[in-house]
Amino acid sequence: MMAVLSGVLSLFTLSDGYLAAMRAYPSQGRVLSLTDVPQERSTQTLSALMNSVAQARTVVVRSDVLVSPVEGSVEGYRLGVYGDVAAHPDEMAFRYQGADVLDAKLLSRLLQSDADATLGLDRVSADMVASLPSARFGARLVVVQLDALVRGSGTVNGDYRIIGLDDAGFRSLVQQVSEASGVDADRLTSPLHGSSTEDSFMRLIVLVLLVVAAGALMLLSVLGAFQEFSRLGVHLLLGWSRLGYAARIYRSLLVCSLVVMVVPFAVTLWGMEGFPLTVQLAVAGLAPGVMVVGIVLAASALGSLVLLSVRPVAAIRNRVSKKALLVVIAVVYVLASAGLVAGAHALDAPMNEVSKLGQVSTRWSRYDSLRLLYKDSRGTNHTESSGLSGDHMREIYDWYTSIEGKDGVYIANTRHFDADLLAQWKGLYEQVPEQAFWYFITSPNYLKDQGFDLDPDAAARAEAGERMFLIPDTMDTAEQERMRGYLTETSMKHKDWTSSIHTTFMDTGKIGFATYHPSTPLFTWSDDLSQPAETTDPVILVATGADMTPFEAESLGATGLTNSYVKLSEAAAQRYLAAIYLAKYQLEDNNPIYRPASDFIAGLRKSLTEFIQLFGGVALLAALFQLVGMATLCRIYAATYRETIAVKRLLGYSLMGIFAPAFVMVAAMSAMSILAAVLIGSTAGIAATAMMLVFQLILLTVQSRTLSSGQVQAMIKSE
Repeated sequence: MMAVLSGVLSLFTLSDGYLAAMRAYPSQGRVLSLTDVPQERSTQTLSALMNSVAQARTVVVRSDVLVSPVEGSVEGYRLGVYGDVAAHPDEMAFRYQGADVLDAKLLSRLLQSDADATLGLDRVSADMVASLPSARFGARLVVVQLDALVRGSGTVNGDYRIIGLDDAGFRSLVQQVSEASGVDADRLTSPLHGSSTEDSFMRLIVLVLLVVAAGALMLLSVLGAFQEFSRLGVHLLLGWSRLGYAARIYRSLLVCSLVVMVVPFAVTLWGMEGFPLTVQLAVAGLAPGVMVVGIVLAASALGSLVLLSVRPVAAIRNRVSKKALLVVIAVVYVLASAGLVAGAHALDAPMNEVSKLGQVSTRWSRYDSLRLLYKDSRGTNHTESSGLSGDHMREIYDWYTSIEGKDGVYIANTRHFDADLLAQWKGLYEQVPEQAFWYFITSPNYLKDQGFDLDPDAAARAEAGERMFLIPDTMDTAEQERMRGYLTETSMKHKDWTSSIHTTFMDTGKIGFATYHPSTPLFTWSDDLSQPAETTDPVILVATGADMTPFEAESLGATGLTNSYVKLSEAAAQRYLAAIYLAKYQLEDNNPIYRPASDFIAGLRKSLTEFIQLFGGVALLAALFQLVGMATLCRIYAATYRETIAVKRLLGYSLMGIFAPAFVMVAAMSAMSILAAVLIGSTAGIAATAMMLVFQLILLTVQSRTLSSGQVQAMIKSE
């Protein structure tokens, strides 16, 4: 157990070191700090910075904290890079534990790739150009192009390191950025902020478990030495030395500690994903094994001191206080039980999160195979200014309406409007809902396949071009009225947009409403884990090609997990994305790529899996420690009263009667632990103490039977 714990502790230590190395990268260069840049100046500021870097053939790197989507802690860094990295190979090299993490060649490959390309897994696995080493349960690094980092973060503000400029060149760059941003040049070179990102909570938990395990080993070693007094006396009569006897009884423990040195080494190598085996990493992996050997040596030394300090006569007569030993055993068990409750309570929130995340992962797995638009290539009618031309949007609309309602062809787009956003809408619209709500845009066949009881009349009206909205009947009357007013106003505004796409609704302007009773959970398609994975009461637009406004019709070509509209099954994708079918709608030159939903949540799923593995492993180790301690204490009790146990067993006493103190202690302490867990409101504590009560009673029954039989056999042989 200590070997595993020391390996995990080493892994967390290496992870923290990796984070520190990321934070310091690149180690050379001058810092340009952009703060309080107005949003309207963001584009020109970034352009000025990138133009200056390009002209000077230098490199700029911005480092943003990478926050875990699971529990919100710092899990690494996302770097944005731009410039002539090939001209600065030494400055751009990043090494950790003797391994190459980044180099100029890899960064050049990134900069020559698509705009959304990444080094290391971010969210979408298809964007990853190459993987980067990472620490399991800890630090990971993602590198993107600088403009993609700014676009994704939504701000140009941040700290930038400029590589390869002399003093004059740096002053010139600062001046150009200052003019573009409107921020004084002195402020750009004098950052007024800092950060500390070390997250040592899990390392603290593992360290506490390791300290407790080491203390328990030393205590049990000392108690075990007292139990050896009678046998030591016999060996002393036979001519053994006390040191020789100590070496005999602790030799197997020392040999075992040497053997298990491979365990923390294996844990370290397993946890440092993508890192090659280097001398530095090998040393880091072997160090915790050496620490375990040191702990075992210390425990053996303490036990040996007890054996060396006893007088021969006392050893021969087995003069040891049984009551004192039992008091020590009882105290240790009480402390262990208290530790179990405290530990379970500390893990209460994380384990609740694990349970919730497990459900999220399970729900996502139902939609893994559905394919979403990842990207399409520039065709002959692709414009530079807007990204999509009117002709291309119409082609996508025509393609979709040709397959609308077919098996495996769906529309599903969801958005959550919170109270803050609704407050901002007041004054923009005549009527604004007051309660936060989910808004779903879904095709009729999608709702049916999700088990939603869609009224055939509502579906028919939507297919005829009437814009049909479904409002949950649990919404109060006044809120329903506000919702109808808002949906009507926005629909009519969107209807009048200029567009190359024309629908039936744009001619008729007919809007219909119906209520439904919430009962069917509908997937929210949200990658925000703070939002529920399912909801039963969204406001739903029954979307068809006929009742769309230009807003929905032109969004059919949207890409990504949360933005995309069209979802295809694998069979539908094979059929309707074939070049011969796309050619009917002039889309063959665009080569649209639809990828499974699982590709879009690869980073999220990796974080979920590691979080569940981590806390599940810690909980398992804590329970195992309690069981091992219980078994050891039971053996000490049996050794202390071996003669009494053997006699009572021969006289026909039941195991419950012989080991009554142990059974009473387990039952009483477990009851008190459960009560304590109830009083502090710890769900994990109640579950852990209840399960441990069952396991301990089973283990105690097995141990008592085995030990009592052994004592009887030993007494018979001695006679």
